[in-house]
Amino acid sequence: MGPAREVTAKMRDLARQISPFTVRLAAVDGLEDYFRCLIVRVAKTHPIMRANKAAREVFRLEQQPAFMPHLSLLYGNLPASAKQRIIASLARQFELEFKVSSLHLYLIKREPAAWRRVARFGLGL
Repeated sequence: MGPAREVTAKMRDLARQISPFTVRLAAVDGLEDYFRCLIVRVAKTHPIMRANKAAREVFRLEQQPAFMPHLSLLYGNLPASAKQRIIASLARQFELEFKVSSLHLYLIKREPAAWRRVARFGLGL
């Protein structure tokens, strides 16, 4: 949040501080949160926790709640029974890895369908 130029400059600074790293996916889970309705938890490796620490410092968000690395699969307000059916149809453990080499800045106004990418920043450049 903030003026576009300021946020863009902070993102550029953050991207320079972070080297490319690998994300390891873990278990599927369902939470009572619209934006975390169904998620895949991400392993709390040193590189991802270091990247979160750098982001909290750059954006002055050190007092935010604890970081829970994850990838959202589904947004919404589903009953627990529906989430459990979906989770049962998926592999419980994803056991996949992928390389993160960039950060993306999104304008997130209104509903997720209206979100738009504003910029991409290569890591460690």
